[in-house]
Amino acid sequence: MAWVRIDGVDWQVLDGEATDTTVGWTVAHGLLDESAEDLGALRYAAGLLRRELGRPVEIAPGDVAVPEVLAQVAETTLTVTVRGRRDAVLAAWERLPGVVDAPAGPTPASPPLEDDVDPVPVRVSVWGTDVAARCGVNGLALTWLGVTVPDALNRGRALLRRLSPFAGEVPGAFFTDDAELPALLAGRFTRPVRSALPARRGDGDAVARPGSLEAPEGPVLFSVVVPRGLAGLAAADVLTRRLDETVEELVGPQIRVGTQVTALREHLILTLQVGQTLTADQRDRAIGRLVVSPLPVPDRVIDEAVVARAEAPSPTWVRERRVLGLPEERSLTASDVRAALGVALRSVHLARPRAAEPMPGFEPLTAELPQERHRTFSTWIARQRDPGVADPPAKLLIGGTTLRAAYHGEVGPGTATGVSLADAVFVVEDEASGVTVVDAAMRRVSFVVDTFQRRRALRSLLDRRLAGVPRAKAADAARAAAIRTVAFRSRRWLRPLLVFGILMLAFVGIMAITQATGASGPVQSRVSVGEKVTLGNGSTVTVRDVDSVRAAAHRTRTTFTVEFCAGEDSRGKDVSPSVQQRVGPGDFALWSAGASRGTRVPVGSGELGTMTLARGQCTQGKLTYDLDGDLGQARVAYANGFKDDVVWYLP
Repeated sequence: MAWVRIDGVDWQVLDGEATDTTVGWTVAHGLLDESAEDLGALRYAAGLLRRELGRPVEIAPGDVAVPEVLAQVAETTLTVTVRGRRDAVLAAWERLPGVVDAPAGPTPASPPLEDDVDPVPVRVSVWGTDVAARCGVNGLALTWLGVTVPDALNRGRALLRRLSPFAGEVPGAFFTDDAELPALLAGRFTRPVRSALPARRGDGDAVARPGSLEAPEGPVLFSVVVPRGLAGLAAADVLTRRLDETVEELVGPQIRVGTQVTALREHLILTLQVGQTLTADQRDRAIGRLVVSPLPVPDRVIDEAVVARAEAPSPTWVRERRVLGLPEERSLTASDVRAALGVALRSVHLARPRAAEPMPGFEPLTAELPQERHRTFSTWIARQRDPGVADPPAKLLIGGTTLRAAYHGEVGPGTATGVSLADAVFVVEDEASGVTVVDAAMRRVSFVVDTFQRRRALRSLLDRRLAGVPRAKAADAARAAAIRTVAFRSRRWLRPLLVFGILMLAFVGIMAITQATGASGPVQSRVSVGEKVTLGNGSTVTVRDVDSVRAAAHRTRTTFTVEFCAGEDSRGKDVSPSVQQRVGPGDFALWSAGASRGTRVPVGSGELGTMTLARGQCTQGKLTYDLDGDLGQARVAYANGFKDDVVWYLP
């Protein structure tokens, strides 16, 4: 890998002997830079690049080529890559000025970009409450919503004009695996590229005082912040190892652990997670050993982490540091790793279950909602006794600055789930009058307006209190809206019966699907890399994009991508409903033909994290292993707590 500078523009020339040609562009603007008002604009900007650069190219009469275009929206960067025949890649790349500089409307010289653009999906999963606490409200913190503002496409077009390498406003860099392309492409653009100087903007209060954040009981134990660099990644390796040893001692070896790495501009957030929910005592003891009263880390553990990170970082890692204005990394030392661990211990955010008391020294970082006079709106839907039917909020309590939802059995506003209307940052609505309100602390309240008495007054009050707050429409609500219309055309006294009937019909439908999928036994499958495997609950797992390089004389380093989409809750005796909705590095292993197991190498940004997904949610990430011996007949194995057993054979 080498850097060249042509006409004031940085080009990263990659090593490679591939038959295809690659050229791409990375710009220093990611989800962390996106405001709530622009939510989705970056995804649409990436979608525009992917579609326009990927159109068929006529090389000669009767000779049409279609380049492969990849667009990736990350925490701090946007990257677009074009691969294919050299002549097709050159022709596609010449379109770049017309895409990034396209006006909002058509001009005689520039036809309009069509509106049939699909936003690029976000392959980033984060603890949104923690991101908001450290960096404020942004597109990264709101990723979990999965929605875009109504005019996100037009905002995406405007964003591209600002990100344009010809505008010179936002730092970026080109890259290619063909050393001749930088000079060749520089002369083909109709406008000169204007390079913006990288500027280190910092991460605000990312390295904040220790504290705790309310979170539902789940896999997340705590998060820390480390410098964005090899020392930070080595610190992640050390913390993951210590967590694994601690959990194994407290609970047993059957509990998998993992660390989710989220990139900020100058730091990395490390979110440490366990594969299943611990008891309150186990959780407190694990946290105590790791961050409250941690034992000194032996020199041997630090030295092993340094050795594991001694190899040159990936070209993507180097390029992102350059466009973000971060200095080139020097050789990693043990003192660097210990310094990073020191930063981590000063920035701990504990995930505190709602009913738990804060641990000493880790006071809540979010202020409690004030108790105030409020208007009460009551539902006309009776409490649902069937456990398969969701129980909606029984009351909405709207005060001067707060909105609370109280469920059947909860007494008083102090026990209700609530948000701050004064700090509301986003509202999601659907066509069936469903509303979700999110505040700056990522607290949320969800309800259906038309299930409350005096719904017109409720709607009017909400419109006044939430005026000016960014909004989005949730998809797939047409069927619910039709049901609502039928129900409310009926006589008032029938409403509760109709709604209960609708809920029961929905439940019966869900049960039918679940019995056809989730009730199935464990899956045992042997397939080739690239094939998708569907588990009994409808979750899908795919292993693809395997890349291997010789790391040492008798060792191969292999990286592959895992794509996982969650299905229904699992149904089975003595299993958690989420057992097949959870995924993490601990579920996978790389084996050689001689039954030698590979050693996983954490790679930082882009790595598969440990997480539990809701039905329909997807994630993807990379896993890297060092394997001794020959890769011939090697295989990737997947197993989970449901005893699913899947193997992908490498080509």
